Amino acid sequence: TTNFDPTGPEQWCGLITDTECISIDLSQYAGKQNVLLKFESMNKFGNNLYLANIRITSPTAIGETPGAEKIFSIHPNPTEGSFVISITDAGNYQMTILNSLGREVLSKTISGATSVDLSDQAQGLYFVKLTNGAKVWIEKVVMQ
Repeated sequence: TTNFDPTGPEQWCGLITDTECISIDLSQYAGKQNVLLKFESMNKFGNNLYLANIRITSPTAIGETPGAEKIFSIHPNPTEGSFVISITDAGNYQMTILNSLGREVLSKTISGATSVDLSDQAQGLYFVKLTNGAKVWIEKVVMQ
C-alpha cells in the first residue's frame, strides 16, 4: 500500500478522488469559552487525515491591559513549582489556576499571601485567576 500525500488543492475534494469536503459553520460558538473541536477520520485505505484551512479568529491568549488595576503578584515567576501569591487588597478571593488548555488544576479560597505548589504539574504556562464578586483578575505564571 502507498500513502496518498496531496500535492495540490485539486486532490483534496472530489476532483481526482471521491473524497467529500465538509465545511461546518461554528458561528454558534462565537464568544463562548472552552470550545473543544474533535476531528475523527475513518477510512478503509489507511491513509493519513489531512486538515486544511482551520481558522481561529477569536483571541486565543490573554494580553496585558495597560493601566489595569493589579491587585496581586506572583513570586518567583518563572517558578519550578512553588510560588507565593501576594494580594494587596484585604478580603477573600477565589483562586483558580488553569493550564494552557484552560483546564482547572487548582481551586481554593485565599487571602493575603498564599503559598501555592504546582510541582506535580507539567512545565508550561498557567493562568492564575482571582475572583471577588463580579471582579476578576488574571496573571500568568510559567512553570520551568
